[in-house]
Amino acid sequence: MSDPRVFYSRDVVVRWLNYLSLFEVVEPFDVLWVDDEGETLAQFTVEAGFLTDGPSIPKRLRSIVPWYGHHLQPSVVHDWLYEDDEGLSRLQADDMFLDGMEAEGVSWLRRYTMYRAVRAFGSELWGPSGGKKAVGPFPEDWDVLG
Repeated sequence: MSDPRVFYSRDVVVRWLNYLSLFEVVEPFDVLWVDDEGETLAQFTVEAGFLTDGPSIPKRLRSIVPWYGHHLQPSVVHDWLYEDDEGLSRLQADDMFLDGMEAEGVSWLRRYTMYRAVRAFGSELWGPSGGKKAVGPFPEDWDVLG
């Protein structure tokens, strides 16, 4: 493994919102992505209240690649970038996802499989409200029943 290129200020803290089938980021965290020379490529904060589906893994494959694991934080960051690009291109967001998984210790096979999947199928979700991302936060008194 090469030196880490993606750094997080803290571990991701999420809670599952069953009624939306989404995770909500509970605590904000900072993200730093650097190149091989240590130059900053991107630096931003993933805010509390951000909603994400986490790793976009088809249900039939979740016994092989579960939602939780070392890939969760890079997946949350990737969703954040797909919703608010932070000045990055889609390719850069996907490359940061790959680097983030390596920094978090995701195995070579899993990270490259997940990377290839986002490269192949992610284009339709790129950009604000590209699907199911970042529709929160909801007020504390939000009533789901009505």
